[in-house]
Amino acid sequence: MQKFGASIELKGYTDERVASEDFRTGQCDGVIATAFRTRQFNPVAGSIDTLGATTIVKDGKIDIAASYDVVRKIIQTYASPAASKLMVDGNYEIGGITPLGAAYPVVNDRKINTVEALAGKRIASFDYDKAQAVMIQRIGAQPVSADITNFSTKFNNGSVDMIAAPTLAYKPLEL
Repeated sequence: MQKFGASIELKGYTDERVASEDFRTGQCDGVIATAFRTRQFNPVAGSIDTLGATTIVKDGKIDIAASYDVVRKIIQTYASPAASKLMVDGNYEIGGITPLGAAYPVVNDRKINTVEALAGKRIASFDYDKAQAVMIQRIGAQPVSADITNFSTKFNNGSVDMIAAPTLAYKPLEL
């Protein structure tokens, strides 16, 4: 960025809540975080992570290829000059979107293979995405407050019966 006359100092965070708050309060000029956290700055770009927003169901089953095609088309649309106004909301502008993949259910018991089997189970729910808790309660399960820093630990130590995570997270989080 020095080539363009800009000096950038990168700061690493272990808690994206703190990073987002530092950005919101002007302690830094940019932030890279999940759409769950950045939705407060630009709800349009954050909508890609909304539960079911990009999911295609055919014959009662999720069509992964079609679902990824939806994500690809959304990102292409957001990247087009025609959508540039959508990337700005007040003082905030989206600089880019990096999809990590669809979130898949990870369960602690292979017998949990239907939505009905989740009734009474404990499911990690990001406390800053209220829609997750509502969905979990609707299926008769119990939402357990979690965030990006501890949801996998809660699963691994048995505090929750299910989490949702992209396949990319499976090995690094030792699920």
